[in-house]
Amino acid sequence: MTVTYEVIQDTVLTGTSSIGIGASAAVTIRDAESGALVSLFEDRLGASGESNPFNADSSGQFRVYALPGRLQITVVFNAVTRIWEDYRLGDPAIVKQNAIINGAMRVDQRDSEGTPVDATGGTNQYGSDRWYGSEGVTSGAFTIGKVATGGPPGFPAYLRATNTDDQSSVGAGEHAWIGQNIEGLNLPHYELGTSDAKDFAVGIWVRSTLTGTYCISFVNSANNRSYVAEIVISLANTWEFKTVALTGDLTGTWLITNGIGLRVRIDLGSGTDFNATADAWGAGQKSRTTNQAAWIGSAAATFDFTGVQLILGSVVDEKDFEHVDYATELEQCKRYYESLGDLVVTNESFASGYVRSTTLAQFVLRYSRKRALPSSVTLAAFGLFAVAHQATASSVDSAIASSILGRNSCVIVTTFSGSTLTAGDGVELRRDTSDAAFITIDAEL
Repeated sequence: MTVTYEVIQDTVLTGTSSIGIGASAAVTIRDAESGALVSLFEDRLGASGESNPFNADSSGQFRVYALPGRLQITVVFNAVTRIWEDYRLGDPAIVKQNAIINGAMRVDQRDSEGTPVDATGGTNQYGSDRWYGSEGVTSGAFTIGKVATGGPPGFPAYLRATNTDDQSSVGAGEHAWIGQNIEGLNLPHYELGTSDAKDFAVGIWVRSTLTGTYCISFVNSANNRSYVAEIVISLANTWEFKTVALTGDLTGTWLITNGIGLRVRIDLGSGTDFNATADAWGAGQKSRTTNQAAWIGSAAATFDFTGVQLILGSVVDEKDFEHVDYATELEQCKRYYESLGDLVVTNESFASGYVRSTTLAQFVLRYSRKRALPSSVTLAAFGLFAVAHQATASSVDSAIASSILGRNSCVIVTTFSGSTLTAGDGVELRRDTSDAAFITIDAEL
């Protein structure tokens, strides 16, 4: 494998720091945790070594390369010292460090905490935002849902899979897993499928009623390249932090578009067609090794996880989880799925529009910008909505439908059985008093 390095560059500035600039500005770069000097290079391929410490140039600039990680950079000039205490190579202010969204399971627009989602049917069924379960085992079934309290230190919430119909005999081509699909636009710096592919690592808190080996797989969009890693749950009903580290795939096709860039899955007992050798990239869609625990065959078993992080490098620590503020993470989730409708707000407004005829009103519904054109805009039953016009409101009594689905908005049309409206009037689409009206916009990967 060709090892590639990330650039470290800055300018030793004059100003309030009084550090000055000059060829004699001494720069020392160490590992932020161990304090050991970091190996530095003059180019991205590491062909030419660079001394450490070294001097900035006559303009006070320096540019070197090192492996991604947490660094401490010290600059000394004229007996004045400037220190970057925790310089994260890859700059998380520019590139989100954790490629996983909602790794702490805080966002749950589908309210799976209140009603766990049935993962059967072979397609992705979502619990907490961005996290899905998928089960295609005959006569087997499990649910996934958020649990708000009881997680490991620093993570109150977690996602729970519950085996509701155990199946001891799983067909070779049948599957059972939970996972997240990562958008390709978030992964170009991983350079997967090239000779410069980066190493990356995953950290995760797990707990299960069933001990044993569980497998985490990494699969491309076309399902024809896979890597399977093993973790071992040693104690039943006990939170344990697990890590896996892997080299980047040098071959295969890995999307860096708004499609699926990387599938991350946790296997719960899929069939033997998904077997692979651990810790190696290979062809096909693989998710487990022969050591995989048969969770799907264990009656009433539960599997809990939270605090999931996927970062560049080969080391991930439980203390390094990237805690994003809730508002930011909610908006990240809305890029893929959005739910409108607060059950505690009477007459909540959804959209504004105009009356096209005495029996038809048209509205423009606006929402957060989506990853792509939504696959669907789902509306509650038409009788749960009302149209406010002039000094009154009329319950929608015939139909409601969405059309012209865009990334930022769509059109909603309501119809009435009688001549209720006045053409040309402005109107508002809202909840019919306290009815449980909702609208969801789905652009999931």
